[in-house]
Amino acid sequence: MDFEVGNLVSAEEYKFGVYGEIVTLQETEALVCYEIPNRPKECAECGFEAFLSVNGGTGEVVCMRSGCGCEHGFSKKEVTIPLKDLVNISHRKKIQKREKWLKEVDRFFESAQKDEIISSELKDECIANITKILSST
Repeated sequence: MDFEVGNLVSAEEYKFGVYGEIVTLQETEALVCYEIPNRPKECAECGFEAFLSVNGGTGEVVCMRSGCGCEHGFSKKEVTIPLKDLVNISHRKKIQKREKWLKEVDRFFESAQKDEIISSELKDECIANITKILSST
């Protein structure tokens, strides 16, 4: 599997709970940067522990106590990981997106064929051409 700088990756061996991003790439390994949310036991500002919550958008821990709203940030960790241990999440997402598009295209042409707007041969040819275009990107 091809990796590129900037790809989101996962490594099962490293249980950080977040995806990392390839910073540098060598022949057999990659330097991967992880932004790991800080998970304090209590708020650094107000000292309360019962009011901590995880922001669903960023994964950052935020104090929900009225008037506080303290954000606890992230710590960066860079790890050198062998390429054989990495899963390319960017590539996986790209494939899933491509498959979704192909299903939509197929559904469109099926509908057009049922309504006798397009022939079966033309439908197959169009889908083959679209598949070829999507595969090259």
